Formats: sequence, C-alpha cells, structure tokens
Amino acid sequence: TGNVSRSTYIWNTANATLSAFQSVIILAVMTRTNGIEDAGVFSIAYAVASLMLFVGQYGIRRFQASDIRGQFVFGEYHGMRILTCLIMIMASAGYSFYGLVFQSYSTEKTIVIFLICLLKVVQAYADVFHGLMQQNGRLDVAAKSSFVRIALGTLSYVLCLALTQHLLLSTAVCLFVSTLVFVITSVNAARDFSGFSPFFH
Repeated sequence: TGNVSRSTYIWNTANATLSAFQSVIILAVMTRTNGIEDAGVFSIAYAVASLMLFVGQYGIRRFQASDIRGQFVFGEYHGMRILTCLIMIMASAGYSFYGLVFQSYSTEKTIVIFLICLLKVVQAYADVFHGLMQQNGRLDVAAKSSFVRIALGTLSYVLCLALTQHLLLSTAVCLFVSTLVFVITSVNAARDFSGFSPFFH
C-alpha cells in the first residue's frame, strides 16, 4: 500500500542517515569530553568491529529478503545467523587477544575493542529478524526498529561520556541499551511473522 511504501522510504532513509553518522556523533562528543587518545581507541575499535560485521552478516540478508516463496524457513536463516555471529565473536576475541599480547594494548583498550565488536554482533543478529520483516513486505518496521536501537544506543553513549568521561563504562552502557532495545523492538516485532526456533543442518 501507499502508506507502507511511504513509511518504508522515510524510516529507511532516517535509519541509513543515522547509521552513517553514528560514529561521527560519538567521536565528536568523545574528542571534547575524553580527548584524542580515547577518540583514537574508539576509531580503531569501530573500524575493527565494522570489518567483523561482514563475518557476522555473511551476506545472508540479500538472499533471505529475496526468498519470497519461502524456499528456506526462517529457522534455517536464524540458525545460520547464530553460527556466523558465534564465529564473529570468536574472531573478535582473537583480534582483541592478539592486540593485548602482541600489540601492547592496555586491558581497557582491549575490552573496549571487544565490546564495540559485540555491539556490531547485536547489529548482525538483528539483521536476520529485519530480513524476515522485509520478506513479509514490512521493511518499514525493520528500519524503524534499527533506527530506535541506533538512536538510543548513541544517545546513551554520548550522555554517559558527558557525565563520566569513562570510555569503558560508556561503551558497556551503550552495548546494554542497544541489546535491550533490540529485544524490545526487533524481536517483539518479528513475533508477528514467524516462530523463532533455529534449525541447524
């Protein structure tokens, strides 16, 4: 319908714009509150996490969204995404450990990098639920869920930075808020479309 198409356009545009500017907003605040050293740590962590995201998503969304006839059930996509997210977590842990042992990263820097990678794990995992919504012609719901998660996660990050100037705590708060919002929005919305049990072959 026209209303769904208009809503999809608006929310998809808003989500893409906010997603593109998320790191810029956080960096701008962090540079003023914490200084360039913490901003540098965040930049490295965000770059690594963005690369790890490719592992977690594994290009499944495009195939899933185009599977209109239901060649595979959601449980199969869900099971595959759980596996790729687990691999992403292991790869992120491996990189963080390598940095700690061989690159002389501080413990705090190592944990921050791993937590920001986990933040991208939430994004990768949410993506399979958003693919389900897109399959059912409700990309607007997926985009709205993603927008709210990114907005509240970013807001919690910058507020915590402004109040505490503590990089590790702020990152942990952002991860917690993003995970909670993902469950409240994406998971609850996806219940209208399918069962959740993952299948593993």
